[in-house]
Amino acid sequence: MVKPFEMKKDNIIEIFNEICILISAYMMCIFLDKNSSMPFLRMVGWAFMGLTFLNVGLNAVALLFNHMYEGVVGLRKQRHEQKVIDLCKIRLKNLQKIASIAPTNFNYVQREIESYENIKIMKTWWPHYIWMKKNHLDFKSLKEHQEFNKISQRMSARQRVNDVQLSR
Repeated sequence: MVKPFEMKKDNIIEIFNEICILISAYMMCIFLDKNSSMPFLRMVGWAFMGLTFLNVGLNAVALLFNHMYEGVVGLRKQRHEQKVIDLCKIRLKNLQKIASIAPTNFNYVQREIESYENIKIMKTWWPHYIWMKKNHLDFKSLKEHQEFNKISQRMSARQRVNDVQLSR
């Protein structure tokens, strides 16, 4: 069976709609029959209207539940992301406080602070970068992309230095 949609519920709705169209087509054929009595045609007409209202109603209910579900999932995702951001802010404040009261300069703490700020910059630019790349737009001259490239190169160079130190 061919499934034009990725999600099972979308396929079920599509199959239901196709069945309703098929039944409606048969009802239309009954209306074209000259030998049918008027009470029978009236009953078929009411059935046709009922089928139409059922189809529209169930599609509306499915759409409503889908939007409600997506809204709940979106809120949960947003809350989770906000918690992660709050934890990162707390960690950054702690690292900055440690760096300010430390008797010596901790390179590690400074790198952690820079890493957090770099990740924040990269996280905000990445969706735009992907979208522009997918749509074949010129993004290399943008200031954000140049900053993104500098950060990427610094992080790659730092990782290479760490790899060399670990291999010794």
